[in-house]
Amino acid sequence: MGTMGEITYTKVSFTRFMGLIYLMAFSSLYFQVPASEDCPLRGGNLISPSLCIAPLFFLLWLLYLSVYKVGQVFLHFQWDILLLEVGLLTAIVAAWTPRGVFRSNPWDRVNMWLVRWLLFRLMFAAGVVKLQSGCPTWWGLTALNYHYESQCIPTPLAWYAHQLPDWMQKLSVVGTFLIEIPIPLLFFAPVRSLRIFAFYSQVLLQVAIILTGNYNFFNVLTLVLCLSLVDDEWLLRIKAKGPSEAFLWRMAKLIMILVCIGGLVYIAVVFFSVSFVNGIIFTKITFTEEEFGSLIEQSFPLLLIVGGIHLAWTILHALKIAWLPSRNKGFRRILRKAYHATWCLVYCLIAIFLFGISCVPFSVLHRPTQLNLPKPFQDWYLMTQPWDVSHSYGLFRTMTGVGGRPEITIEGSDSETGPWREIHFKYKPGDLMAMPPFVAPHQPRLDWQMWFAALSSYQSNPWFVVFVHRLLEGEPSVLKLLDEKKYPFKHSPPKFIRATSWLYHYTSWKQKLQPQWWKRDTKSEYFPPIKAGDKTLVKLLKQEGLSGDPDPRSAKTNPLIPRYLALIRLYLESFEPHLFVWILVLTGLLLNATNKTFIGKRR
Repeated sequence: MGTMGEITYTKVSFTRFMGLIYLMAFSSLYFQVPASEDCPLRGGNLISPSLCIAPLFFLLWLLYLSVYKVGQVFLHFQWDILLLEVGLLTAIVAAWTPRGVFRSNPWDRVNMWLVRWLLFRLMFAAGVVKLQSGCPTWWGLTALNYHYESQCIPTPLAWYAHQLPDWMQKLSVVGTFLIEIPIPLLFFAPVRSLRIFAFYSQVLLQVAIILTGNYNFFNVLTLVLCLSLVDDEWLLRIKAKGPSEAFLWRMAKLIMILVCIGGLVYIAVVFFSVSFVNGIIFTKITFTEEEFGSLIEQSFPLLLIVGGIHLAWTILHALKIAWLPSRNKGFRRILRKAYHATWCLVYCLIAIFLFGISCVPFSVLHRPTQLNLPKPFQDWYLMTQPWDVSHSYGLFRTMTGVGGRPEITIEGSDSETGPWREIHFKYKPGDLMAMPPFVAPHQPRLDWQMWFAALSSYQSNPWFVVFVHRLLEGEPSVLKLLDEKKYPFKHSPPKFIRATSWLYHYTSWKQKLQPQWWKRDTKSEYFPPIKAGDKTLVKLLKQEGLSGDPDPRSAKTNPLIPRYLALIRLYLESFEPHLFVWILVLTGLLLNATNKTFIGKRR
């Protein structure tokens, strides 16, 4: 049932790229968290295969978990919890010692199955929640008419994607639904070519998102998860050795491929009414919310059962390999069998444990199933909740920005009557003439939070009040998160701060002939003019239990080490954060490509 070829190098590649993901995450945080100078750039040394070992990955997982816990709203994104879950799985997949990195183990298939199961949960949920939300843009296939304009930090290519004709936007939404809902079912297909097809489908979607949106390391992390769909034969471009397949099996595979491809075409034509008229592709959802809900109700319990059966088959296959005859004779043979069988059994029990835990958050897609899960699954989930072992996923549940992109601009002045001068951020839209940037895999978290703040009021975002307070104080660590080149109050902080809410829109093709990317309409006052020490500001800070003063516990006790680390930070801050992350990532990729250990092993 879907047994893959050898996956030794696939496993090693997965762990090495996870080291690169950690490098992206920690280096991005380094520029945004002053305290991170105490532990600069963890994860960068995991490029070498000899360092892709379980103890180091457990350490990285614990470090990111600690950052996640104290980061509050600034680190509570789905990619943060995804990195925690993948990070724990990486520690399980990785070898315990450098000598075992390139060793093929019977339990490798079980561990990589957990990675594939996580990828399935991530993608399947992403598609289902879009329809479960009842969002009219997803049901009307018009979501991408707004997505490119309204996403947190678009890229320059997003402007061009926004100009595509309506029929192409709708067709892209249909493609998204196909890639996220039915195609992930092929992750567990017994035919290798179907899994490879599913792999390329996911890569297509993730690359499209990378080109049009700055979603930090999230899409790269998803691509790394996709390695669980391939094997060494695909990765190394080699032909697997072994006996030729029986004619009946070849015919059975061909039939399964035709059935699956035909099924996808049937879904596209019947359920999304894909048709050609005068050279234009027309699409429309032909089923109702009630019918979709009924489909999930009938199929979701079956998905969990099939997942459990597939895991059981993978476990049995691993145990069988663990007990295969060894070349060693006598007592050594018995010891080797016992060693492999014991470790294989341990990893199989871990897999059952993690599968049971993951079923609980995954089942939020169908509450009755969640309530009827085996009690041990629910107990295990509650027991591991403090460690964030498993989560539910589902990005872009509803589409924002219908009618315009909500955006906040902050202005400062030395007088309550003005003149007011705009305070620009490094990356988020503000200046109408500024081209949208490419910043991924760096995530400017303040810029991201400003996007969420624009969707509600400042009363719902207590951190915004502290942010204004810091601007009035001229706090250097906060100012470094802004566009310092355009900062209008370099000599002294502004005496007053206010914020205005706008609706931003992309310019059209005709308007783009001018050097302008955005246009905007005034919406309302977001935050009233306020000055440092104002009673209203003090009251707002106290209401949220925030003093606005630095934490005295953050004071340094050793003057030498902080001074040394401050010098390092001072030098590194001469780089733009996203450029520095790019340099580190490119260096890591080059080391991956030229590492003699890995190349030598391949040969």
